[in-house]
Amino acid sequence: MRYGQKALLPAPETFPDEKALAAFVLGKLDKWFHIEEQVPGRYWTGEETRIDAVLRPRDPAGWHDKEPAFGVEFKSLAPNTSTGDRYGWVAQAVGYTHCQWQGYGRLGIFLCPSPDLASVPRR
Repeated sequence: MRYGQKALLPAPETFPDEKALAAFVLGKLDKWFHIEEQVPGRYWTGEETRIDAVLRPRDPAGWHDKEPAFGVEFKSLAPNTSTGDRYGWVAQAVGYTHCQWQGYGRLGIFLCPSPDLASVPRR
């Protein structure tokens, strides 16, 4: 299965907030994935949390897992996003890998945008 080769890297000012970014990205991914937004979960400590979206491929053939799914957490990319902010995003994603997500169990977690892209200069 091929999802295309072109990367989509919007400038930080493109979206006013995380909700707008999520709507845009999930709108693009809807062609290939079933999407469930605002999925509740629970840390091992019992504390409740919520992830922005869980994606499941519409065509799971060729995926390693029998029922593949992964989480996506969206972050607002501002021109002045600090290194500390990006480390915080990574820490949150790592913490989310230890959560039990309602209907899914534990999931791999992706950040959007990738924290390393937050520092890429734009033209």
